Amino acid sequence: AADVAAGARVGAVAVRIDCSVADRSEASAVAAAASEHGLAFDVGFSDAAADVDHVAAELVVGELADLGVRGLLFKVSSDDIDDDDDLREVFSAVGGVDAPGVPIRRRLGLSASEDVDVDALAALASSLDVHMFDASTEGCGYPATR
Repeated sequence: AADVAAGARVGAVAVRIDCSVADRSEASAVAAAASEHGLAFDVGFSDAAADVDHVAAELVVGELADLGVRGLLFKVSSDDIDDDDDLREVFSAVGGVDAPGVPIRRRLGLSASEDVDVDALAALASSLDVHMFDASTEGCGYPATR
């Protein structure tokens, strides 16, 4: 939360919060701080889709939506590219969360782990009807784009 306040002081307009689905209280506290400072915010979940508890995911997504989350990015590994069943199950579970504003399904996105090819990530995003995905051009933990 202190980092959010510092970002607001230096003129940031948006922040990305990285956390685990299981870290609901931490994610909510940082999201609340971002909301209080008028910052748009996205949340990147570090959990592998196969490890996500669907009930916990629904709870954290609901809380974050109530605080105004703009995007909910789920980590994608090469295993998810090869077999996307777990990711589809997570999206199905959290996509039905009722929240004010933009429907949750439109806020869902993908975040690439370093072993994921950007083209494969884009193809997966298209097959899941996801319009938001993160494949950093800096290559800092994410694949570089072409």
